[in-house]
Amino acid sequence: MRKYRFIAIVLLVSLGLAACDELNDLLSDDPRDAFVGDWSVKEENTLKSTDYYNVTIRKSETDTSLVIIENFYQLSYSAEIEAKVTGSNITIASQTLTAAGSDFKIQGYGSMPFNGKTIGWSYTVDHLNGFIDQVTATFTKED
Repeated sequence: MRKYRFIAIVLLVSLGLAACDELNDLLSDDPRDAFVGDWSVKEENTLKSTDYYNVTIRKSETDTSLVIIENFYQLSYSAEIEAKVTGSNITIASQTLTAAGSDFKIQGYGSMPFNGKTIGWSYTVDHLNGFIDQVTATFTKED
């Protein structure tokens, strides 16, 4: 009986520590911590169809309020976009990226619920050739 009680205690402590890591990211002094990582994207847009792809979000090394998003709008991992994190919100100020020989003007915002596992997005991608894409997306954090 003691053996089972010991195993149960070890299991509960392990689960508690894993949950603490996620909670610590959400309660961190640096709100960017909750956004950092690899994300799966489901994107609904007006110019294309539903797209599925991955992005990586990392902290800016030069500004403590910014994150860098790689592969945003599936443009490429070398086309990086900056976004400002304020609490559980993330904002992309209007900026132009060049990818695959084309320019794209992007702006929008997202919000993360307390669970820290998803970001709901709404953004505009101006292809600078007369086509403007209105996009909603959900980023889901990969474990």
